[in-house]
Amino acid sequence: MDEQERYARARRRVEEIRGFYEHLALYWVTFFWGIGVVLHGFGVYVEGRIFGRAWEERKIREIMEREERR
Repeated sequence: MDEQERYARARRRVEEIRGFYEHLALYWVTFFWGIGVVLHGFGVYVEGRIFGRAWEERKIREIMEREERR
């Protein structure tokens, strides 16, 4: 294998590696975007079960009571 063939082969390998990194970066962007969509949907359709209005009211009362004791 001469120098030119080795160069062409190495160049193809570098392009493959670069493509992998580009796809990996895109995957992480879409992965976190997907998490955001799931959390948004959870907030819309499961509102009030974890961090809903009732929870907020309880936390407000808890903080107010804690401040009164000071």
